[in-house]
Amino acid sequence: MEVLETGKSYVKGVTYIFAGRVISLLLNIFGSIIIARILASIYGSSEPLGWLFVLLLIPQFTVLLGDLGMAYGLSNKCAKLFKEKNFQEISSYVWSYISFNLILWIIYSAFTYFLGQFLVVYLYSKPEIIPFIHFLAIYLILNFFFNTLQGITLVLDKTWVFSLMIILQSLVQSILAPLALYFGFQFLGLVFVYFILMPLIPSIPGFIVLFKYLRHYRIDFNKVKEMLKFGFPVAASAYVTIPSVRIYEIFISRYASSAELGNFSVAQRFNPIIEVFLYPIGILMFINFSKLNKTEDLNIALNFTIRIISFFVAPISFFTIFFSKELIIAFFGPYYSEGWLYLSLIGAYWLSYCAGGIVLVNLVMSQGYTKKTFKYSIIYAISATISNAVLIPLFSIYGALISSLIAGWPSYIPYLRFVRKQLNVEIKFNEIIKIIIIALISVLPSYVIWIMLSSIIISIAQFYILLFSCILISFAIYILITKKLKILKDSEINFLEISLKEIPYAGNLISFVLAIYKKL
Repeated sequence: MEVLETGKSYVKGVTYIFAGRVISLLLNIFGSIIIARILASIYGSSEPLGWLFVLLLIPQFTVLLGDLGMAYGLSNKCAKLFKEKNFQEISSYVWSYISFNLILWIIYSAFTYFLGQFLVVYLYSKPEIIPFIHFLAIYLILNFFFNTLQGITLVLDKTWVFSLMIILQSLVQSILAPLALYFGFQFLGLVFVYFILMPLIPSIPGFIVLFKYLRHYRIDFNKVKEMLKFGFPVAASAYVTIPSVRIYEIFISRYASSAELGNFSVAQRFNPIIEVFLYPIGILMFINFSKLNKTEDLNIALNFTIRIISFFVAPISFFTIFFSKELIIAFFGPYYSEGWLYLSLIGAYWLSYCAGGIVLVNLVMSQGYTKKTFKYSIIYAISATISNAVLIPLFSIYGALISSLIAGWPSYIPYLRFVRKQLNVEIKFNEIIKIIIIALISVLPSYVIWIMLSSIIISIAQFYILLFSCILISFAIYILITKKLKILKDSEINFLEISLKEIPYAGNLISFVLAIYKKL
């Protein structure tokens, strides 16, 4: 079946990206911990992380319309051309995309340079970050190349280069940023590393791939129109959410102090734990779904993808919910412990991925129903705008997190109805619920053990030993129960093994782990 060939390519690509994300995650955790602790020792509070949080929000405001959805059009066109090995047409599409969007990003950069100070003072109410605002204008151009080159490596199926770029970016953050703080450059040095070096250095492998495999062509406006025709309705789906996103960013900056934003920023730094699983699956989801059109294939792809996501996300979510304060103290120290409830709510939000909303969106888009995506995005935008506007002024950051938990459900139900009626596919919720219940059961014994023993902890070493033991206990229980109940079928594990065996090192390692899992 076509789904098997596409699935093998998908799994191999996901594995390369997964390996890159794992290494990146470890580096990011190391770098984030060192940066957070050095900043706390220099400034005596969590405020500097709050400044960095707001600085990272501003480009999201000034890049008004992104690439107008052309990246979706590029991926859709080139996925089919790559199957035909038509690299001449791929080159023309890629260079047309770069030429058109470089002009667009220069405009965004100029907008940021001239209006950045106004935005910081009157919208975000954080005048203390004014000295650093002009770095963002350079950052936008550098980051445009970084993101574009990453997309090109995926189009050419060079997922190992994609992973290399991720790893290089994490190396810059985890090594150069702490060094900048250590040698006395303080927050200015941190800003230079984040907004200049982090997008610049990792782009080098991407440029090598671009010039090695794709011949330069002048911009072809017919191809620009084709990419816009496919991608703009998809982008328009995101544009209707702009009011809710802007309200979120502006309100959270205005209604929360820099210290609260710093604690929230630390809580968000646990997101890579989930992203290490979701990112490689999600980044290739649209491209690979675009290669399928048979109902049977779509049904298999939909449910297998949601089940794999749930398999990894559910146990991590529950452990984070129950052990949020302990995790923050263990990694970032007591300066940021007040952000524990933020992390618990973030863990609850992660759990919503098990419903498969992101998979449904990619499935509907990949089959060409971009107008439906736009329609349902309007529903989400209205829901998110109202909830953000009401909850953030009332409850500050807590309101923003509660809003993120509830805003997506009004649009989720129409997606479910559409795929049932139009695509004749359906999510097997009984399998997802089973995984969620098993994950909860796996974490509860560890939580009980922690409550019983944490009161007698008298040293830091005992704290870490007990926390690590709780992680191992939950993991062991989860693996044993899922294997006993055959959450992953042997045929699916065999499929994963076959798909991965051609990948050196990482493929063999994962296949070895899967073989052990089968024998349990």
